[in-house]
Amino acid sequence: MDDMRAADVVIGHAGAGTALEVLRERKHFLMVINAELMSNHQKELAIALQNEGYLRYCYTNTLADSIISFDKEFVSKPFPPPKPHLFSNFVDNIFFT
Repeated sequence: MDDMRAADVVIGHAGAGTALEVLRERKHFLMVINAELMSNHQKELAIALQNEGYLRYCYTNTLADSIISFDKEFVSKPFPPPKPHLFSNFVDNIFFT
C-alpha cells in the first residue's frame, strides 16, 4: 500500500478489489485485462470504469505500448467514497417498514 501511495501511476490487473484500492487512493490507474479469461468480467469492469472517466485500461498484449502512450495529464474523475450502510438501509426498508 505504501508503494501505491508513493506512485504517480499504478499499473494493475483488472480485478474489482485492485480497482477499488487504487481508485480510493485517487491515483492514475492503467488497468490491465487478462483476455484469456473465459467469462471476461475484467473487461466489463474496465470498460465501465473507463467510460465513467475513472481510469484507462489495456490488454496484456498492448501493455508496453499503453505504458509508453499513457497520458499522466489525464485527470480521472474522483471515485466516490464508500457508503457502507446503503445495503443495510435498503434491507431494513424492505423488511422493517
